[in-house]
Amino acid sequence: MGKATIVEDKGYGLYSVRLNYDFTSINGEIAKLETDEDAYFQVLFNALLSLDDLRRAKAEAADGANEVIQQWKDALISKLNDAAPEIVPADPIDPETGNPWEDPDRAQDGPLLDAINDERTGASLDSLTRVDELDQSVMRHLRALATTGRTTHVDGGWTAADRARAAGYLFDADVGVGQVQAFGTRTATLTVAQWMSRSSDRTRILNPAYTECGVGYVYAPDNPYSYLWGAVFTTPGPPPSTVTPPEKNPADEAAEEAESSLEKIKLPTIETFEPDKLGEVAAELARAALRVTAAEKVIQELQAEKIERGHRLAVLEQVKTRAEQPVDAWATRPPEFLAVGETTDTAEIPGFFLDDAQSVTRTFVVSIGGPEATRSYDERPINLLPSGLGSSGQLRPVEGMTPASAFHAAAIEPGWARWRPLWRYGTITAKSGNSCALTLETRAVREIRGVNEGLIIDTPEQRTLVDVPISYPPCNGEVFLVGDEVLILFEGQDRDRPKVIGFKFGPRVCPQGRVSWRQ
Repeated sequence: MGKATIVEDKGYGLYSVRLNYDFTSINGEIAKLETDEDAYFQVLFNALLSLDDLRRAKAEAADGANEVIQQWKDALISKLNDAAPEIVPADPIDPETGNPWEDPDRAQDGPLLDAINDERTGASLDSLTRVDELDQSVMRHLRALATTGRTTHVDGGWTAADRARAAGYLFDADVGVGQVQAFGTRTATLTVAQWMSRSSDRTRILNPAYTECGVGYVYAPDNPYSYLWGAVFTTPGPPPSTVTPPEKNPADEAAEEAESSLEKIKLPTIETFEPDKLGEVAAELARAALRVTAAEKVIQELQAEKIERGHRLAVLEQVKTRAEQPVDAWATRPPEFLAVGETTDTAEIPGFFLDDAQSVTRTFVVSIGGPEATRSYDERPINLLPSGLGSSGQLRPVEGMTPASAFHAAAIEPGWARWRPLWRYGTITAKSGNSCALTLETRAVREIRGVNEGLIIDTPEQRTLVDVPISYPPCNGEVFLVGDEVLILFEGQDRDRPKVIGFKFGPRVCPQGRVSWRQ
């Protein structure tokens, strides 16, 4: 039993009603889908940023591999070992202190900055100003990479912006922080030339919005690339009003999972000479390529999920819209005070009572010996009930059920409808006083994707009932005739306790007059 709200009184017990559904689960799912939809573009944007970084890292790994190959060739020609030599400063004296370089790597910072600014000057852009805090952020990243042999732009979850912020630099959040890096190149000039050959890096170097930069170089003999270069670009400005810790990026997660599958790859050997660094850079290039593939797959999955989410939202909204549409339903007894806006109980006969609608025109007797009336309507196997016939439930769309619940309901329905019936229609075949004999209307259970197709609820023997009491106060069996189509209640869902409680359509008025449902 469900409930319905009266929308329109069409006369003689025929109403237009709106069925009351329990949309709790559907509304919850819609809210979750809408939340996911709102977050989709940010998640996708973050994933695309990660993919861009991964693709750049792959290109950098490929360029670095070429540089290491050249290092190995040079080493073979000069009969050196596999380790690349340190880059010797062109000027052994640090111009800032007047003393020999405390850290020889810092001798490359000036030439690297000059080479970058030469490219900007050639493009009619202002030169960049070098800032200590940004230098620190670059060196933090390069030193982290020196111990790992990786070509990532994100180490330990830290992005270039995170590193700049950690170094105490306040950058313009609208401009952001751009980063470039190179591996294996042996001069600042070659490094910047490599950056300018890659469109994404060239765009960062020639970005007119950038005004300040940090540069760095690290010689890492234990790293397969040996020479690590980096630069970051930004412009000063107020910090963001709030700093929200980034959520785990699905593209990054997929890249990490894909990378773990390559951890046990055996490095290649060439004859009796084992070029360790060649093998390591080959493995890093394979990891970089696999990370890109994994991230691309995640983005495809995000886009597919969006399509599926949109389809599911459309289905759920359609279910709610459809449920809001009024349907025709007969009161099984003449209601006296069932007004528009009131809510009453309903009886639903087994089957798809929304899909079973048939346009019909019925002519019926309003009272014994009285006038006839005619009504045209969309007939469905559903009736409005007086109160007191049992505890009401609430209708629930199958789209709001879990797959397991929907399957369970469909699986048990044939047995439930046959052995535990609640409501059925029937036709009176004989009558004596307040009891009658009748034949149940033939009815099949619902078909769900071909399952239960054409399965009839009752056996022929079960469809014939005798000595069925008629409960229709105050006149009970007095207003029923042989041939009337009636609504039967099986008390306690017991097949042995059927009771006629009213009419399928055109409920008749008792000779003593109408009796309200409340009475």
